[in-house]
Order: sequence, then C-alpha cells, then structure tokens
Amino acid sequence: MARTFEGRPSDAPFGAGKTLVMLVTNAGLSDPRVIRSMDTAHRAGFAVRLVCRALPKEKEKDAASAGTGVHRVPRFPGVALLKRLLAGRSAWGEGGPGFWLKPGELWILGGMTWFNLQAVWAMWRRPGDLYHANDLDTLPAGVLLSRLNKAPLLYDAHELFPDQFNGTSRQFRAILFGLEHRLIRFAHKVVTVNRSIAETLADWHRVPLPTVVMNCPLAVTTARPAPDGAGDFPARKARVIFQGVYVRDRGLEELILSAAGYDSAELYLRGYGELEPALRELVRVNGLEGRVRFLPPAHHAHLVESLVGFDIGVVSYRPTTVNNRLCLPNKAFEYLQAGLALAVSALPELTRLVEETGAGVLFDPDRPEDIARAINGLTADARRLADFKARSRAAGARFTWEAQGALPLRACYQELIGLALNGRGGRR
Repeated sequence: MARTFEGRPSDAPFGAGKTLVMLVTNAGLSDPRVIRSMDTAHRAGFAVRLVCRALPKEKEKDAASAGTGVHRVPRFPGVALLKRLLAGRSAWGEGGPGFWLKPGELWILGGMTWFNLQAVWAMWRRPGDLYHANDLDTLPAGVLLSRLNKAPLLYDAHELFPDQFNGTSRQFRAILFGLEHRLIRFAHKVVTVNRSIAETLADWHRVPLPTVVMNCPLAVTTARPAPDGAGDFPARKARVIFQGVYVRDRGLEELILSAAGYDSAELYLRGYGELEPALRELVRVNGLEGRVRFLPPAHHAHLVESLVGFDIGVVSYRPTTVNNRLCLPNKAFEYLQAGLALAVSALPELTRLVEETGAGVLFDPDRPEDIARAINGLTADARRLADFKARSRAAGARFTWEAQGALPLRACYQELIGLALNGRGGRR
C-alpha cells in the first residue's frame, strides 16, 4: 500500500525563512491532525517548532527522529500521586453532574494552567512568525505569545471543547466556555473540523464563521484483499469494524449488544481505552464470543490500510452532548478511503456525509436492535453491499487531507502571513 500525493497544493514557499509554532497539549507526534498540519506548514516553507506534552522516557528516542523542532513541557507535578488517589473512583468525583467543581475537574484546569505557563515561559524569547493553537487548552499560551511577539494567531478548534466532558459540573463547563468566549476574539483566524461546529462556534461566541479544515486522512492507495476460499463475501460472513478509542458515549455497549441480532455478519473492535475490560466482560456475559472479536490497535500512520479485508465501518457515537451530536469522526473518512460501506449514527454531520456520498445507512445509536437492522440491511444483498462499497471508495478519493484539509489550512497560513507582512495581524 503506497501513499499518493496527487492533487497537493502548490509548494510555493511563502513561509520560507519564517517559523510556525504549533501548540498542543498531547504528545503531538502521535496526533494525526497535528502531524498533517505540520506537514502542510513544512510544504509552505515554514520551519516548525512543536510545543507539546512530555513523553515517557522510553518513547523519547522514537519522537526525536520525527524531523521537527520539539519542545516538551514537563508533566504537571503530582500526576502519579493523584492517579493513585483517584484509583477506583470516578474521574469526576461522586454524585454526577452538579454545580461545584470536582477533583478531576480541578486536575484538568490545573494541568491546562501548568502547560500554558510552561509554554509561554519556554517560547516567549524564541519568537515565532505564526502561532497555531490546537484546542482551547493551548489558546491562552497562543494569545499571550501572539501578543508578546506581535505575530498572528490561528486557533484550531478540534471540537466544542467546553462541551466534550460529559457528566461534569456546570461551574467547570462555565469556566471553559468563558475562557473560550474571551480568548477566541484574539485569534486572527479560527478553523474547525466541520460545518456544524463552525456554525455553533460563530453563534456561541459572536465571531466570524470559522474556516472548515476537515480532519480527513492523507490520500492512500489501498490494496484489495486477495480472494480466498473463506475470505470473500458472500462466501463468508460480512466483517463489521469499529476502529478507535474505547471511551464512553461512543455507543460501544449498544454496538456490542447489536451483534446478537446480526443475520450474516461478525463484529470486530480494533483499538484501546479505559472501557476495554468492561466491553470484554459485556461480550462474555451475553455469550457473544463467536460474534464479537477484539483486535489490537493499528498504528496511527496506517489506519486506512489496516481496514483492508473489512466490509462495513461503524460510527456509533451517541448524542449525549452537543459536541458528540455535531461530531464528524476521522474514522468515517478512513472507512471511505478503505472502501467500506458506512453504518453510522443518525447525527447531523454523519447524516450529511451519508446523504452526500450515498455510501451507507443510518441508525439510532441508543437502540441495539436498530443498529442490527442497519447492518442486516447492508448484508442481506451482496450486490447492494458491493454498490455501497464502490460509492465509498469513490467518495474516499474526494475526502482526503490534500483536498479538504491542506488546501484551506494553507490558504489560512498565507492570509495570516500576509497580515503580518502588511503590519497588521498581531500588531494591532
């Protein structure tokens, strides 16, 4: 399987001789959107300086070979002790949603404060020509560095950050909302991942409509699986896959229970996460070992290629928050590029994608029987399933980072550098 780079934007180096500072609170070099954004900046001529979270010592060697300048912020003091204290308890404390802040929420706010202070301390004497702040938890540092060094700031909202934590206190959500409402106005450009979130950010914060930079994977050419006696549908059961992190509100429990109603399909879960023990127990208790299988996670650079041999890709997210309801997960585009039929929750952006591509069906993620209905509708007719898969592969050629991500992001970078050169942007 080989990566293809057809249709890349022009490599005219308008960023030559300039430095872009990329801020992200995760490990950075394992975040596909951050990696693709850095690649886009490199191709525009920028030198990229990544400011991100520290890695465990055993992984530092691997990260050092990534070919970009990296500054790692040391971990928030007391993390290991706090994890031990909270072991076996809810991350948010007892009692469900309420008004007052809980221990886990204080931990998140403390970690955000620590990262931003450390990032500003490390970077304020090493000025950049453009700052790219990924998500709200880096925006304070982005604003301070932008104003200190009189350089433009791009705010990349990967999601509706204040709304992503289900079950948190109203006070916690209000703090995050107020922080974003205040600081987003200092960004010279705002980008986000889909139209619904762009419209919501504009409505919530009374700012211009953000630019949509879709979180699509790089274009890849995937090899089709070689037919064999037991591996070619319809001679075998159709293979249904969920690929991603096992966390709450992704409908994984309902998805597993739906497998009991499949007529001619088997379910695979590929990933990792805190829910894995509970999900495995759910499979065992319901006697679904013959219908549901767990696979080890794929490398983040080969998510599309790892889907070869499957027939249907599932996104079963539940609308438990506004952020979840308006999501358009990366995995949907990975399924398209791999040529899998889609079976997805009937949420606004996922519905839009299915209607635009004609590549799949919708279901109610809260009802296992409706998930089974959708899967059975795809697998009952081999020709119909093949047609959905062909439409998916055709759509996958359009939904690539080169077309839906790099082009608009590059245009934003070029606009911001133009503002800086003209004496505006961060100099206002």
